[in-house]
Amino acid sequence: MAVHIFAFGSHGTSAWAERSGPGVFDNVGGIPYTDLTGLRRGWGTTYRGKAGQAVYFHNPVTALESIESEDSTPLLTQFGARFELMETARVTSVQVWNGEKQIQTYDGLNIGPSASAPVIFDRQFAPGLGLPRRGIDVVVGVSFGASSSDVTFFGAWAHYQVDVLW
Repeated sequence: MAVHIFAFGSHGTSAWAERSGPGVFDNVGGIPYTDLTGLRRGWGTTYRGKAGQAVYFHNPVTALESIESEDSTPLLTQFGARFELMETARVTSVQVWNGEKQIQTYDGLNIGPSASAPVIFDRQFAPGLGLPRRGIDVVVGVSFGASSSDVTFFGAWAHYQVDVLW
């Protein structure tokens, strides 16, 4: 049996906030309208959250299209996001969605400003879930503490494993 791993990712410029505007964000570096859109640069997207706000950020990842046959069984095996937290920003939850269906939740997280390395969440799905077919959305919940704080998203990814029986 041969095992093949397929990796799909999205760049940090595809990250977007579920809520935005001057009540939720400050302008990044004083640049107008970044309280609505975030600041997109070559390496990712930065948002400056206002003190006391909590926001979900969406990071879409392409799904592996079905290659199922009698000789293979594809599975989502790993997913993750890479971000940098500054000042008082903290990641409090990560959710993974397959289209409109939530397939995994990690609540009660407390990832703080020192987390500038990739954060990887290993597969913990119910047996038989198999292959997500509608694209993956890695949703990162960020809480902004006692002062305005930055979060920058560099990307998200999903790994799929295909065990070929021949």
